[in-house]
Amino acid sequence: MRLWPTTPAILRELTEDLKAGDRRLRRGTGIIIFTPFFHRDPELAFANRVEPSIWGPNEALPAMGFVPFSAGVAICPAHNRVPTIASLAIGALLSKADLSLLQPSLTAGELPGTLNHFDILLRLQARRARSAAAEL
Repeated sequence: MRLWPTTPAILRELTEDLKAGDRRLRRGTGIIIFTPFFHRDPELAFANRVEPSIWGPNEALPAMGFVPFSAGVAICPAHNRVPTIASLAIGALLSKADLSLLQPSLTAGELPGTLNHFDILLRLQARRARSAAAEL
């Protein structure tokens, strides 16, 4: 969700005036937030890698600019539900099967800022049960 958000742009309306560079944006101005810009900030040590520890009790570290489910007066009541359910589902899946990425080809350290979710092709292969003799 953080590396390639399913919602790459979020629409918001300013609740107060904002100075951005040499421009002033008035309260009520509609803005577009490009989520990969925040989620993949190269200043962050974990910008281009999976880092489950950031999704702990810190609620996805909204102070660091992550925009997974909004915040402020209109925070999503289920803002921790998606990371929790996704983690549990992936954990259950990986406990029984091996998952491998067939496409697109990705290189660690050179991950693209956006990804077409419809182009992903995965292979799921059930693990064979190990016999006691095989473990000796």
